[in-house]
Amino acid sequence: MKRLIAILAACTVSFGAGAASPYYSSAKGEFSTFLRGLEYDPSRACSKPMRPFVKDKWAWENYARDGATYLDCIRDASSSDMEYAENVIQTGYRDAADEFLEEVRRGY
Repeated sequence: MKRLIAILAACTVSFGAGAASPYYSSAKGEFSTFLRGLEYDPSRACSKPMRPFVKDKWAWENYARDGATYLDCIRDASSSDMEYAENVIQTGYRDAADEFLEEVRRGY
């Protein structure tokens, strides 16, 4: 019984060792499900630039600059959400493992 607890505790510690990233309170992008698939849209946190309606060089240069800012924003939002999801998954794993280990410790 003690050997089982030691093995389970070692697994819990080794899995949770990579959780050094900061904890974010919520996702920046948008997660949705349709039927069985999970979809993700990082653009919720960013403002997508509008294409210019004129063939003005200055307007297209601004559009290109705003487009680069938009791409940086969705990249940063995606990176932040990956850290957030990793932290949520690791926390869920640790909570479930701790709950099981407590049941094993209590016995009958």
